[in-house]
Amino acid sequence: MKKSNISQDDAEAIMIALDQVSQTIDVMNSVVARLKHRMGRSLSRHPRPERQEPAGPDNVGALDALKNGSLH
Repeated sequence: MKKSNISQDDAEAIMIALDQVSQTIDVMNSVVARLKHRMGRSLSRHPRPERQEPAGPDNVGALDALKNGSLH
């Protein structure tokens, strides 16, 4: 295995940089967790609108008109 030529000062600088990256990741994880929590609360207060039913005999004509571009 090849021996590394990293000086003590370089090794300390690398360790400091890695600690800073780790702290940044921790902060970002906290921000993401808070945003998820807020979105979850927001969704529970404002439920999603009901999804439309798939095309059936009642609305096939409207879907065909949309496909053909004749419905305005």
